[in-house]
Amino acid sequence: MRNRNTLIGLIIVIVVLLGLITWKLITNEQDQLKANAELPQTDNASTLAINTPQPTAPAVEASPIPTITPLPAPDVYPEATVEEQQAYTAEYAMKAPADPPTIEWTRDKDAVFRLDSDPRIIRTTIFMPLVKRDEEITIFFQNAMDRKSVEDKIKEMSQSNHWYRVYPKLLMHWSSDTELHIKVLASKVDTLPNLSDRFYIDVSGSKRQDGYSINRHLFVGSLVEPSQIWQAAIDLSSLSKISDFVESYDIEKLDLEGKYYLLNRKVNSCYECDAQPVKYLSLYDSTKQKKTDYPFEIQLTTNYRGSGNFRVDKRGFFYEVPKAVGVKAPVNDPIIEFNLTDFVHGAAFTRDAESIILITGPQDATAETKLTIRWIDLTTRKETVLKEVVSGGIPQSQVDDTRFPISFIDDGTDVYFALYDYQKDEYIRYRLNWKSQQLTNWTLTVPPDKWRGFESSDDGKYRLYTNYALYRHQENEDQLLKLYEELGLLGSVWIPQSHDFLGISRIGAGKELTSYGSIVRVNADTMQQTNYANTALLNPRIVMISKDGKTVYLTAKDAL
Repeated sequence: MRNRNTLIGLIIVIVVLLGLITWKLITNEQDQLKANAELPQTDNASTLAINTPQPTAPAVEASPIPTITPLPAPDVYPEATVEEQQAYTAEYAMKAPADPPTIEWTRDKDAVFRLDSDPRIIRTTIFMPLVKRDEEITIFFQNAMDRKSVEDKIKEMSQSNHWYRVYPKLLMHWSSDTELHIKVLASKVDTLPNLSDRFYIDVSGSKRQDGYSINRHLFVGSLVEPSQIWQAAIDLSSLSKISDFVESYDIEKLDLEGKYYLLNRKVNSCYECDAQPVKYLSLYDSTKQKKTDYPFEIQLTTNYRGSGNFRVDKRGFFYEVPKAVGVKAPVNDPIIEFNLTDFVHGAAFTRDAESIILITGPQDATAETKLTIRWIDLTTRKETVLKEVVSGGIPQSQVDDTRFPISFIDDGTDVYFALYDYQKDEYIRYRLNWKSQQLTNWTLTVPPDKWRGFESSDDGKYRLYTNYALYRHQENEDQLLKLYEELGLLGSVWIPQSHDFLGISRIGAGKELTSYGSIVRVNADTMQQTNYANTALLNPRIVMISKDGKTVYLTAKDAL
């Protein structure tokens, strides 16, 4: 009896502890959501808590942060009116019938979602940012479905009632028992400012006509405002928008003149997991304001890893020559095609964009494999080869076995890169001198957990270590001058042919944040700061500065 009472007591203690842990997790999640609501979203991958900068120019008027009140969830899923549904049915009837996509069905693949505004995006599960506009989504099912079961499941109310979830009206049209078209009236839903409100289309557990419940298949659209590209004078005395995107993209500059940009529509193929997002890529020409979509099979990149049969586009990117039948890149691309015997473990453009540098070797290279460094002049095609001179493990994901491309930092005098020692669990860092072609090991100046790369001033005297600190470059060890926390900046970029750089100021921190960010110019010699007029842009990010130092290119949401 005593043992039984002891066992019952232990069970009660465990139940109480589990209850406390669950309560704490829920509380933390709610606190995090509230904190996110109080801070504007940023394009930067990582941010720092920073102090108020001390500008030498008069402080600009801060843009107030809007007060955010959570929206209550409806009691039942909003129903479209009869007129709205009839209009959609008539609209669909006017469309020319389209051939269904080729889908490789498997036992666990019961349904596939397609975003009709970008038919490249077709997956079993989709979690992606979308602009607040009406979207059409087609669901293809492997087997004939119970239509009522599917519709009831889609309109099932969330039990968690997260306040960032929204419930837009849904118009539905079945063209067959295996094909459902949905129009999401997202433009008419109330959303919270500067947050990513989400709508869900979940068919998990809905029934086939034979009574079988299908696997988990989910579409989550996160409603955001799209970032645009802006061109401004270096002192922000003039400002103009050079894009008008109606989709949400991650934006990466390509060339040195601010003409070409790589647009990335990131799609998570599983919900709330650690898998790398899938990329749907486009090229944007800002002078023509023209966007060119590339097939999903052609993955454009500024840091290439893949077979030796690849192409270099002089506008600033690489891609592997497509092997799939019928997959072609857009015509008239200014490309150079290479067909190397070795596998390419990393390739990138040099600082002046006139050459490419590569590290090549066997595809199954191990830590003991000797790899080759080579660089190729894109005009003369002259190739310089340092054969089998470096060894080390290829950088790899901590989540799975995915290998990353070896990346390079070129300061004009030396180029820096790193392999990995998996036994010591540390990077092996190399430095190659362009002039002498001498390869040496390099010791990191900044703490390893702060390393995100660096950008050098044109003369190499100073270095901005990404989102960490400003250093004076010295041969043996760089000298720390100012932490970003002390400067009160994020995302700084050097102005060419000078010791000045531009950064985004963050005025205040946490709940006392009072500005979305203005542009600050800092002189590395004197540490003098000049605070330029507020850009009136939401979460600006400096992309690049023209070679003559007169024009700055930014990405930001539309002006407030």
